[in-house]
Amino acid sequence: MKKLLTLVTVITITCAMILNTPVAAKGKTKVIDIWPTDDITNKVLSVGSGSVILVHAGEYYGKILIQQKHDITIKGERGTTLDGSYVVNNVTYYWYNGIILDRSSGITVDGFEIRNFQSSGIILGQADNNLMVNNEISKTGIGISLRGANDNSILKNTLTEINTLGIELGNGGYPSNRNIITDNELNVPSIGISIWGNDNQILKNEITTQYDGILIGYDATNNIDSTNNLIQRNRVTSTNLYNSAINLGGAHHNKVIQNDVSNSFYGISIYSGGDDQVLRNDISNCAYGIFVHQAAGNTLSQNNISGCGQGIDMYGAQNCRFNLIPG
Repeated sequence: MKKLLTLVTVITITCAMILNTPVAAKGKTKVIDIWPTDDITNKVLSVGSGSVILVHAGEYYGKILIQQKHDITIKGERGTTLDGSYVVNNVTYYWYNGIILDRSSGITVDGFEIRNFQSSGIILGQADNNLMVNNEISKTGIGISLRGANDNSILKNTLTEINTLGIELGNGGYPSNRNIITDNELNVPSIGISIWGNDNQILKNEITTQYDGILIGYDATNNIDSTNNLIQRNRVTSTNLYNSAINLGGAHHNKVIQNDVSNSFYGISIYSGGDDQVLRNDISNCAYGIFVHQAAGNTLSQNNISGCGQGIDMYGAQNCRFNLIPG
């Protein structure tokens, strides 16, 4: 009986030790703090996957390079500024690109104010499945550039005073496919969004520009056609003479649906493209509501056109189907 009690006591103590032994946390996120005196690029290149880099408020200068990294979040506190300008002997110079994602995936860039870069505020080169969100970009050549970059999300960014191009999807021989561009605000003197690629979605953006608001292009040099892109529920104003709020230039099999375009020379234009669908758009106060130039097989249906000098102009267009709702 005494041996039995001893055995029960040993078992009880052992179980208590097991139950009270702390277990190491699995998948715990590592947070790295960065301050204005730190080198952000060096910190980024030294961290592993799953890390969160918290960039504290203040002014940072130069580029941030994210090269061949995966599953990292870089979060800027409110008031975190990345500036590309610097002065030497009273002469102002500019860094070329701001935040650079080079062959990286699963990267989130959130909450930066980016300004004064000669080329791009943010550039993704052959970088897939990344998220650019809540950034404010100004005084750059291009706001956000994707070159050979696929399956990315560009969400809730604000772009102002961009010299050449607001958001660039694809360039030259580097088309970008299956990206989602949504809920961004662009007030730029340049082209708003350009698309050189396939299966991209341009949704619910607010665009005011002096050139084409949204441009889908055809690259004749590299024989790259832009197809199966969806442009839906955007509000676009293009204020310069002879430009379009939405311009399908030589593109095929794209859909332009339920957009609100106004105060442009051409509301929606199709140049040499084919089999595009322009459906249920509100077009107002344009010289031409819809302009189709030497394009075949397009469908124009249930568009509401009002206050335009001419509703639909078909110049050299063939086999186009349209049903206009007069304003």
